[in-house]
Amino acid sequence: MPSASARFFKAQIRQCERQIKQIEEQIAQTCKEDADLALGLELLKSIPGIGQITAATVLAILPPLDQIQSARPLAAFAGVTPCQKQSGNSRGKTRMSKLGHARLRKVLYMPAVAALRFNPRAQALAQRLAAKGKCKMVIIGAVMRLLTHLIFGVLKNRAPFDPNHLEAGIAGKTAAGRL
Repeated sequence: MPSASARFFKAQIRQCERQIKQIEEQIAQTCKEDADLALGLELLKSIPGIGQITAATVLAILPPLDQIQSARPLAAFAGVTPCQKQSGNSRGKTRMSKLGHARLRKVLYMPAVAALRFNPRAQALAQRLAAKGKCKMVIIGAVMRLLTHLIFGVLKNRAPFDPNHLEAGIAGKTAAGRL
């Protein structure tokens, strides 16, 4: 027979699970009512590693895309750009900037970890960086930056993620003799 404290904690966990389910239903309902939000949600969920909650949170945080000219300012807004520490002649390690939106940066961490397993572009980036001897956290930071670029691309073009998009563009340029 469980103790009184164990029953109390189990009841608390059930209450939290009910609240989480209720909030997820509210998010889904809000997205269904707004066509642009629903489209943005589906576009973001097409990126491997980004799920329903991450997509909704990113859409809630992002400024309007007409205010952002390219993916680089979006990465700076998220605070996932590299920043070299230097003072005078001494140069320190290159680290993540962290000058941007802290909540957006936190939201992108777990999708970056998931993208390392399921996103072919993230896997290729991770392999390149690992071959250069970069540590795991540097690779995750780079994948977070890659995700901001992918987020910008799918939302700006209003087209779902296509893992073969870059290869098709490079092959076309090579065939035309432009590369």
